[in-house]
Amino acid sequence: MKKYAVCFTMMIFAVAAFAVLPPSVLYAEETAAAAAGDSEAVAFVKQLQDKLQSNDLNGALSLFETMPASLSDDVNMKILQSSLLVSAGKYDEAKKIGDALQASDSSNIDILELNAQIASARGDKAGKSALISKILAIDPYNASANIQQAQEQALKKKYKIAGNYYRKALTREPDNADALFGY
Repeated sequence: MKKYAVCFTMMIFAVAAFAVLPPSVLYAEETAAAAAGDSEAVAFVKQLQDKLQSNDLNGALSLFETMPASLSDDVNMKILQSSLLVSAGKYDEAKKIGDALQASDSSNIDILELNAQIASARGDKAGKSALISKILAIDPYNASANIQQAQEQALKKKYKIAGNYYRKALTREPDNADALFGY
């Protein structure tokens, strides 16, 4: 059951990452100057979207082998690729991408959250905890990190500490269902 929860979380993360692609990728058809270079990127994104909508995870992953050069350094695309690799159970490949991303930007919350999910999927509790702590050092009211900390404290039957973490999560996201449920 935990594996499915991690996969579901990663798919949500992947969809969220997909939703924040740079405007040059999403609206390339509207810009005549970039039409030639971006049309390849737009076609790639549309193919990827089709594969994801049809639940073809392996097909979506195979598309990354032919990703256009204009997208090869895009952080959001790499986050998406890594998230999909986690969903496919390819944790080592996902970790390589996540580590490379973190090496290039060690304070990017999205990258840290990705790596925390990878660590969790791999069963690396210490690595996950270190990443969650780093996220909270940068963003003390990060909902996701506070909820994960709260859940860990609740499992240890430290309910008051868990409640404090849930409250912090609710400060940032007052309608967060996980935080509301835990609180």
